[in-house]
Amino acid sequence: MVSAQDAGDLGKGDEYHLKHASELEAVILTHDVDFLRIAHQWQQEGKGHKGILYAHPLDLSPGECIRMVELVTQVLTEEEMENHIEFL
Repeated sequence: MVSAQDAGDLGKGDEYHLKHASELEAVILTHDVDFLRIAHQWQQEGKGHKGILYAHPLDLSPGECIRMVELVTQVLTEEEMENHIEFL
């Protein structure tokens, strides 16, 4: 797992982060609704991503979020996550 802070990418735009994650073949975990809009736009443009896990910031505690991410990794394959948004 790599955070934007770990990668030195704080302050860069959401589209950059989604593109960078795709280059790393990584799924994005976010509470930022802008990623949902970008994913929809990319779908219309024929662009792909490796997946988005969306956790609404008011719906889950950090511990619940971690448990949901663990569950998703046990249930969905990499292929199933590709171009997919999973709402936690």
